[in-house]
Amino acid sequence: MKRLFSLFLCLSFSLAALPCAATADFASKEDFAQWFAGYHRRPEPARVSGAFRYAVASGWLESPGIFSGFNGFLAGVFRDNPEKVPGWQTEWSALDKAVADKEEDEEDDAEDDKAMMWREGMVFFALWYAERPELRQMARAMSEKNENLKSLADMIQNYHDDARSLEEIPLNQGEWVVRALWGKFYATGEVATLERTLQALPWEENPALAKYGNQPLGMIFAPQLIGRTAHWMLSDAAYLNPRMLELCETFLEQTQDPAIAKALREIIAEVKKAKAAAQK
Repeated sequence: MKRLFSLFLCLSFSLAALPCAATADFASKEDFAQWFAGYHRRPEPARVSGAFRYAVASGWLESPGIFSGFNGFLAGVFRDNPEKVPGWQTEWSALDKAVADKEEDEEDDAEDDKAMMWREGMVFFALWYAERPELRQMARAMSEKNENLKSLADMIQNYHDDARSLEEIPLNQGEWVVRALWGKFYATGEVATLERTLQALPWEENPALAKYGNQPLGMIFAPQLIGRTAHWMLSDAAYLNPRMLELCETFLEQTQDPAIAKALREIIAEVKKAKAAAQK
């Protein structure tokens, strides 16, 4: 069977990439990982700001894969806690100066600017897809003051068909969409978010099933990678969490798509085989 990655490796949230030293917000990187994966079961919005500080201090947010998953998580948290967003924004904007001051002997200004762009882009994207008009307006206000964010806003409107939620973004935009959807699931626990990723499962074996919609020539992304990412993340979650395996079986019972059913049967079989082997 395919290698069962840890849940966070599948999200490109490699724990090994995090520094050993933790901020005061979390006791360790394992503590942070467990909190993130379990947030939808026990939401703790009071710790979200600390989680963002942890991710910034670790340098975690500078990876595109991490950007996508944590971004989806923030979009879900923002949607459910809109009254807290202005305070979080004010607090997080101060992080850029703090990080730059701390690293001034280690990184040049260009690197500081790049890191700042990632952090601002993540917040902007999460605001845009938080499914609340007032938060999208906040994102627009950010883009009016920042040329980089204006370019991001233009790209979103050009290639995402002005989707109102993460679930409406075409999956063929790239595997980052799958990661973002899983990040949102960890924030909200909404099964519909996972159901959206099922559509990409058949692409791993048959990329011709991916529909490219109105994407311009040259903007076609690897459908096999998108399908493989959806497979890895679902199988890994099902291996680690019995509830997720039950969800896979429920999805299998409900789907009317033969290709999705085939992929789900394979995932269920490989997870059960791996569990049986682990018990020997």
